[in-house]
Amino acid sequence: MRMNAMKWTGTILLAMALAVPLAGAVDAARPLKDGCRIAIIGDSITEQRLYSNFIETYLLACCPELKAVVFQFGWSGENAAGFEKRMDNDMAWFKPDVATICFGMNDGRYSRLTPELERSFQVAMQKIMGTLKKNGTFAVVGGPGAVDTKCFRPRDASHSANAEVYNETLHQLSAVSSNLAVEAGFTFANLHQTMMEAMARAKQARGMDYVVCGMDGVHPSPNGHLIMAYAFLKALHVSGEIGTIRVSMKDGRATATSGHKVLSAAGGRVELESVRYPYCFTDKLRYPPSVASKSADPLGAATMLPFIPFNQELNRLVLKVDGVAWDKAKVTWGAKSKVFSKGDLEAGVNLAAEFAEGNPFTDAFTKVQLAVALKQEFETLLVKSWLTKVPSLKKLLSGDSSGLDDLGETSGKLMAAWESLRESAVAEVVPVRHTIVIENAEQVDGE
Repeated sequence: MRMNAMKWTGTILLAMALAVPLAGAVDAARPLKDGCRIAIIGDSITEQRLYSNFIETYLLACCPELKAVVFQFGWSGENAAGFEKRMDNDMAWFKPDVATICFGMNDGRYSRLTPELERSFQVAMQKIMGTLKKNGTFAVVGGPGAVDTKCFRPRDASHSANAEVYNETLHQLSAVSSNLAVEAGFTFANLHQTMMEAMARAKQARGMDYVVCGMDGVHPSPNGHLIMAYAFLKALHVSGEIGTIRVSMKDGRATATSGHKVLSAAGGRVELESVRYPYCFTDKLRYPPSVASKSADPLGAATMLPFIPFNQELNRLVLKVDGVAWDKAKVTWGAKSKVFSKGDLEAGVNLAAEFAEGNPFTDAFTKVQLAVALKQEFETLLVKSWLTKVPSLKKLLSGDSSGLDDLGETSGKLMAAWESLRESAVAEVVPVRHTIVIENAEQVDGE
């Protein structure tokens, strides 16, 4: 016998509420609580599912103790007013504790900003923030990003701004977002300024052909998405502390902070097991897909590392070695080795930065990232193909109790499929065993 559609929906939401209790008032200085539910909201840049993937993978792998639950609500072509109209319906089941918001790119209409466009954006953003606040959701307001200073071109006669003019439009919409965030008591993540400054540094070093905000000038390449993820993660106040490993060369002992367990230590060789990963960089996620190749992505996320302090501020897995008897020591971590001075090792070296690509966590991290990618792809389909259409389907089936039952049953199955994908991503965060070897660099070289 089928369950009544209203009962079915209520049962699903009740089960979710019981499984993940809603948080109370959110502390802006520490918005991420254990078990927090995070909505990532935006337009086609969000629907690219790159910065949203970077954020979710970071929270799962680098901060597993949070047990964060993430859902991305990106919709191509959308502006703030468009999301405001669908948010009550589409987000009703998720009940986020925290939301990141990234609108403004389409709101500026790719033109010089007019008072009418500014007012329209302001009103829509106020409504979004008001609804979030009413529902007990804390917002990290990103505002718009930037357009590429080399690739962006006027689209047509009605979208006539060049890169300089449109970045000024985005700058002004970013200021609107900042003011509204302050008024609402929310946090502002300055995506526009962060992207503009990083893009300028990168292009100065690598040339104007180093594309940051996409070949179309609007949709960032993975390098640009890393800037966005960096800005949002900073605004979410993650600590960036992946862990500290201390080794004494005098007695051979080693200790490690939470998330890392020393299995054995002797003679400068330390074996560990870790459940907290450093953030790793691969070329597995590409946009657009045509960029994918067997070679390294020239616009990959890792290529942005020299131009933003991602590893320094968000990705610190520190090795400290006391009692080094040599001027220089060779550190081998996994299959790679680097030489460090005695002073550097005593002060602490960041393994996550020094071994950014191809370290012992890379394969495990990639599995998490790809599982998140599958989940977020499903989320886009779930929102566009089902959640948004449920109210219209209910109207069409009004008076048809059997049809409404079927509708509720289908909703339940889709939510169960989403939960299964989420659990699969979480399950990929498995303990990683790895070994650090510290040797006399001169003696090794002499051999």
